[in-house]
Amino acid sequence: MKKLTFLLVLAGMVGACSKNDNETDKPGPGNTSLEGQYQLVEILADPGDGSGTFEPVNSTKMVMLYADGTVKSNGDICTMVGATDSATQGTYSLTDSSITVTNCSKLFFEQNSSQLIINYPCIEACRAKYKKIPLATVN
Repeated sequence: MKKLTFLLVLAGMVGACSKNDNETDKPGPGNTSLEGQYQLVEILADPGDGSGTFEPVNSTKMVMLYADGTVKSNGDICTMVGATDSATQGTYSLTDSSITVTNCSKLFFEQNSSQLIINYPCIEACRAKYKKIPLATVN
C-alpha cells in the first residue's frame, strides 16, 4: 500500500511539474520567444534554378515585434532591401504566421531559435533572415 501511495504522489508531482504545451511552446502575448528586436543579416534571392542561398548583408534594418501584435521597422518591411529610409508598421498574426502592412502583400514568416525569416511574394524564392538582438542595444 505504501508503494502505491508513493507512486501516486510521484505521478502527481511529475504531472504538476510538466509544462502545458498549449501555453508555453507557442510565441505570443506573455511568451517572449517571438517578441523582440531583429536585425537583417542575410537575404536569399533565388536566380530561378533553385541554387539560391542566404547571403550576408551589412544593414541596420530592424524589425520589432511587440506583445500587442504590432510590428514596426526602421525600413520598408515590404521589401528585402536593407535600406532604413522608409519606416513602416503593421500587425502580425501567430495564427497564420503573417505580417500585414497597408499597401503591401501579406507576408509570411518563420521563427526558430533566434531567427525570424520573412518570405516575400516572388516567383522564385526570396527571403530575408533577421537575427534577434538584445533590446539593450536599441538606440
